[in-house]
Amino acid sequence: MQNSVKSQLLDMFSYAILVSPSCFVRAAILEAVNVPLDECIRFSDGSETFPATFLVGHSLHSLVSLFLRSRFSSQSNTWPITVHTAGVAYYNKVVPLFFRECFRNTKGIVDLAHSRQRLKHCVLALANSDKQMDGFVSECAAKISSLMLTLVCFWFSFTTIYQYHLEALLCDDLMLDVKNRFVLGKELGNYESQAVVSRIGDYIARRLNITVDSGEFVRMAYMETDVDRIIVRLIDRLIEGKDIPKKVHGHRTFLQILLLRFSTIFLTRFYFHNFSSSNIFGKCPLLFGR
Repeated sequence: MQNSVKSQLLDMFSYAILVSPSCFVRAAILEAVNVPLDECIRFSDGSETFPATFLVGHSLHSLVSLFLRSRFSSQSNTWPITVHTAGVAYYNKVVPLFFRECFRNTKGIVDLAHSRQRLKHCVLALANSDKQMDGFVSECAAKISSLMLTLVCFWFSFTTIYQYHLEALLCDDLMLDVKNRFVLGKELGNYESQAVVSRIGDYIARRLNITVDSGEFVRMAYMETDVDRIIVRLIDRLIEGKDIPKKVHGHRTFLQILLLRFSTIFLTRFYFHNFSSSNIFGKCPLLFGR
């Protein structure tokens, strides 16, 4: 199932350069991207002189580290320069507040949506103008909307400029309801972040000194798709009593077996607690035949 979604994403951006970035980055890279260090896993060889290094896997941080202090020719390159990668991303485990309150004395909580290790597809575009950057962002919004709407039911919150992509690509056979509103970053839950399209501008390029030969800083745009959270959402659909979209009917048996295993864990370990909708057991009363 993972490989199927991963292959679709790689094919979608087949024109991009496939790269294999380092899974480790220095603290300076994370600070340049404005990522709190406590969200990442610290790595050390045990010596006192080892520099602050973090295990991040496939991510924006690892992709931008490839171009630290780079200078691109505006004539010999095809713009925007687009690279992508697919692989595991790593996180420092942070248990949501809801779980801390409900399961203070419970060990081994199953929470795929916030696991430390998740499969992701990442695309980074380097542009030499705002127009190129905006064009790439618009393209990504259309592509990822089309793919997601054939796989799972999502609630998207795009800014006005991208709203028409979602509504135009809505699949009638899924009968999805779409609601649009402006949201702050802190309002986003995991159910809203299976895929993210970001317009970065020249902010990171200024901090990492990534320029073109004219001396101007490159503009960046970034798209990230969390494959594991897509699978979590498919499991949510089964729990809610909904059918699996036609695009993934071939994996229906796999998802049902996976759901059965998680249902058993739920029944034997967590009894009748009602999990929040952000967890894979968000609609757990349905497991009891309602």
